[in-house]
Amino acid sequence: MGAAAGLGIGLLTGRKDAAATGAIIGGISGGTMAFAYAWGKCFASFSKVKSEQVTGYAQTAKEENYSPQQGVKAKIKDYAIDPSAVAPGGTLNFHANYYVMAPPDKKDLTVTETRILKVYNPQKKQFEEMNGVPETVVISPGTRGADGEVPVPSNAQEGKFMIAFKIECEGKSDVVEMPFMITKDQNILNKASQDSLDRQAREKKETPVQLVSAKDIPTGAKSVQDQPEKLVTVIATRANVRENPSTKAKIVKSISKDEKYPWSETKTAEKRKWYRIDLDDGKNGWVAREVVKVSGE
Repeated sequence: MGAAAGLGIGLLTGRKDAAATGAIIGGISGGTMAFAYAWGKCFASFSKVKSEQVTGYAQTAKEENYSPQQGVKAKIKDYAIDPSAVAPGGTLNFHANYYVMAPPDKKDLTVTETRILKVYNPQKKQFEEMNGVPETVVISPGTRGADGEVPVPSNAQEGKFMIAFKIECEGKSDVVEMPFMITKDQNILNKASQDSLDRQAREKKETPVQLVSAKDIPTGAKSVQDQPEKLVTVIATRANVRENPSTKAKIVKSISKDEKYPWSETKTAEKRKWYRIDLDDGKNGWVAREVVKVSGE
């Protein structure tokens, strides 16, 4: 329909470029461009991503070597879309960390966060921007984490796509891009799933095991190898510990990179794995698998 309408309008108006554009939108890669334009129009409403502050001014200034003489500074620290390939009707996981800093007299900053959908045009051999709806938030200087899900429509057309993430504040900006593929090819989907598991495995470094002599083990006791210590180590700059295994649950505490905590229970919720950890103050809470490496499983 997109190809026919665009071609018809182009012919009636005598504009060859309009006819060509209509045909491209409707026809390239089995309708990929047409789908991308339609998805792009409502992309922001499909995306379920929420950002929140994870580190305050003082801690961020220390971590990023920031000084007031630098003025306003905006930087995306890390960004990920996982998995790299998804089937129509599937879900992509979105994660980003960024910081916005300013001199101490600026207590509130207006930041514009924009997620932009792009699609690969095989004729032009380049990615083309479909749509990006900016969202404005008023924040305190510091580090923010943006996490959530991007559902892929069940009628999605196969092709190469990209989600760009951009932040802007008082003339300063930063943008990053991450490609992904929508496909029904099970081999590609299996590889993407395996790559995701491999990434988690690389993050997971087991606690070194201390070997002991058999004569040092009391009768009936298990060896050290049979009793690996159950610990999580924070790999993100900051990680939120929540009251329940959900990104919507109340934050109990924010913990820092390289800190270690014992875990006692796991649950799968919101298509991610969560670990129940014991905090130093006697409290406990849940932390997502993406921000920690785990030993003792």
